[in-house]
Amino acid sequence: MPNVQIRVGLRYLRINDTIYSTAGDTTMNLGVQGWNRLQSMDATPPAYAPNRETSPFVETVLRDVESLDIAALLALEDATLQAELENGKTLVFNQARQTGSGDYNPNEGTLSVRFECGQAQEIQ
Repeated sequence: MPNVQIRVGLRYLRINDTIYSTAGDTTMNLGVQGWNRLQSMDATPPAYAPNRETSPFVETVLRDVESLDIAALLALEDATLQAELENGKTLVFNQARQTGSGDYNPNEGTLSVRFECGQAQEIQ
């Protein structure tokens, strides 16, 4: 069996024209619809329906650096996010606004953010 090198992870996250360093896990969704199981006692086999509530988002924890303007970042609206992954893929999120709680951890120097987006796409 050949030796296969698997590359995973987020190389960087660009928000508008600024590159941010992330810490910990990052979760992204391009807005691809999944399927929800319908709650019905008489459905055999179980019935499924499209999940229409899925919208594109990026949720991550950013590293605090001297130049990070926390208030401005938490107030962002109509931003463009670009995530370059270690596997060579690039994900672009448009019309993004910060909707997360903005929890700041000064002991670790991190800021939790969530951006909900109008549209997203994968560029290869």
